[in-house]
Amino acid sequence: MDDQRSHKELQLEIKRLEKQLIEAQKMESIGTLAGGIGHEFNNILFIIQGYTDLALVDLEKNRDPTGKLQKIKESCLRASDLIDQILSFARHSEKQRKLVDISPFIHEASKLLRSALPSTITIDVTISSNKDSYIMADPAEIHQVIMNLCTNASQSIDGSHGTIAITLEDYMADDLHPSTHSGIDQGHYLMLRISDSGKGISRSVVPRIFEPFFTTKKVGEGTGLGLSVVHGIVTDMGGSIFVDSVNGKGTTFTIYFPVADKLFVNKSREAQKVVPKGLGENVLLVDDDVVLLNMMARMLEELNYRCTQCSNGVEALKLFKKDPHHFDLLLTGQTMPGITGDSLCLAVRSVRSDIPIVLCTGYSEQLTPDRISELGIDAFLSKPILLDRLGQTLNDLLSR
Repeated sequence: MDDQRSHKELQLEIKRLEKQLIEAQKMESIGTLAGGIGHEFNNILFIIQGYTDLALVDLEKNRDPTGKLQKIKESCLRASDLIDQILSFARHSEKQRKLVDISPFIHEASKLLRSALPSTITIDVTISSNKDSYIMADPAEIHQVIMNLCTNASQSIDGSHGTIAITLEDYMADDLHPSTHSGIDQGHYLMLRISDSGKGISRSVVPRIFEPFFTTKKVGEGTGLGLSVVHGIVTDMGGSIFVDSVNGKGTTFTIYFPVADKLFVNKSREAQKVVPKGLGENVLLVDDDVVLLNMMARMLEELNYRCTQCSNGVEALKLFKKDPHHFDLLLTGQTMPGITGDSLCLAVRSVRSDIPIVLCTGYSEQLTPDRISELGIDAFLSKPILLDRLGQTLNDLLSR
């Protein structure tokens, strides 16, 4: 019995240490990309500022600013996607694997790397995979794999002129096309290759390349966690990773990701729907950011809802308790002084159990799927919120 307990405790300790290794390596990667992230956001803000100025000029001259406003919206969506990727990469959460097309993540990571790496390094990206080739993956893990391997490649080039080549293609391993790498089962794969023209890896080092804490870098240049974390991510997904290197002539990492069964892949695009509008229902809107509160109120009015605004949860709860049936839906932010959004949801639900509740937030580690279910929240919207998504969500809840 004691042996069984010791074995279980050992396994739990190994899992805990694995998580610590992954989190430590994430922070190392984010540090490397900090400059690239800042550069990307500066570009987005410049586009938004520039097109806003041009749209105001159009209005002054009685010209239609629609095209410029569309560019502003596109840039905001681009910023939102970037924030989602950074937060999903940084948050401490269990893996959330789903069907994904990894080609957009490759393009996004290469853009960040382009801004973070020296201009003497050329980054070539070639995507030739089928658009229906999906894999089961956590997007944050895919980012981590690409960034780690490309960062290592840049360090191998070591400030001189060189090239990092990223390629993604379909690969069918069968009797007619046996894999050049041993241990690959027959089947359909997405093959990701990351190659560099750097100094390469000596033959004696290659067998140890994926060992935790093994590194050939000088003290202070790296922890030796990157490649071991990459290896763990890939193998945990059912994939395989191989390294081919010639000392002085560069290195190539080849990853085989198993392609998901096509029965589970549905890429049919729904026809664009008209944004549904309300029937004059009264929404209790709560957020401590007054500018955001006013903007959300304008959006609700545009969707044909009446709106009662509150800038804090305490005021909102007092108003709700005074006349619970005056409101048809609660739409609240999460991080607020006095009473947080989740606490407000619980308090409102205890007064009136049937009112639809929508919680909006940018990021909160406390709001796990289990916690959202406990709170009895009917819908969860991540900021920034698009008008059509808001309209569809409210319509779905209020027409039940």
